[in-house]
Amino acid sequence: MSLILLKGKMGTAILRGFLSYYKQAQQICESPAPVQISHIVVTVRQPSEANRIVSVVHSIQGPTMDGPVVSVWLQDSNEQAARQSDIVILACKPTAFDSILRDNNMRSAIFEEHVSKIVVSIVGGVSIAQLKQSLYNVTDAQDAAAPSSHCTIVRVIPNIAASMRESMTIVSMAPNVTEDEAVKRISELFSQLGPVIQLPESQFNNASALASSSIAFYARIISLFASGDGSETAGEPLSPKDALRISAQAARGASSLILEGEDPQHILSQVATKGGSTQVGLRVMEDSHVPDALITAISECAEATAMLSKVEQK
Repeated sequence: MSLILLKGKMGTAILRGFLSYYKQAQQICESPAPVQISHIVVTVRQPSEANRIVSVVHSIQGPTMDGPVVSVWLQDSNEQAARQSDIVILACKPTAFDSILRDNNMRSAIFEEHVSKIVVSIVGGVSIAQLKQSLYNVTDAQDAAAPSSHCTIVRVIPNIAASMRESMTIVSMAPNVTEDEAVKRISELFSQLGPVIQLPESQFNNASALASSSIAFYARIISLFASGDGSETAGEPLSPKDALRISAQAARGASSLILEGEDPQHILSQVATKGGSTQVGLRVMEDSHVPDALITAISECAEATAMLSKVEQK
């Protein structure tokens, strides 16, 4: 199976994750997942982009672009990259997808005769209906005439931790579509980068805030905890490096407990004993309306994601 990654920070994170997965499988002589990648095509237009991708590949699988497990090809043409791929992963800004998919050469490559391709969109806030309108070059997705060749559109939300194969990925297809095999294939593919959950597209804006944007919120919270030097009576302050490491590991510990089934409230009751120092800290958070601020941040992030799909394409 072959992939195409169309630019972007997420595209690079996904590339890192897939290469790391196959590199590890090779090192421990383990068979990769049922859905296996033979090569990845990355579209680049500028020498700086090409150098960046080459650097990423070299850092993971050594000084050759043609590794024994997964080959990485650089291509400056979206059309040619699509022709060389079974799965087209669209990783671009919301303002760019329309011009890419409406390009006749690109559409011809995706709808190659007798070739069944899957278009995977990780474009934030852009619905499957909008993707269909662009790909079929119509104003209403319902008016799209079926092409001679089959194409399935799947919408996916990974996050930047895909580079470490710790992404939480959300997968969805359009309502009333029964391409179970395509969803299964894409879910198995992205499971190489971390856990995958299938949700209806109607929940994607909220899921995006929790699965993708919240990574930035957690990073901010960890850095803020680590930056606190404590009071003068608390003793010698930690070095920034040690404080950041301790804070990050504590966050990982809380996440691990919750993922193993621990209720967050139970964790609170275990750590924040009556009259203890943790309870003092939690009281400060409540009095400062930190919980309200975090809930509002997630809510407004989801609304902002929904607005991305309403941006007029240029």
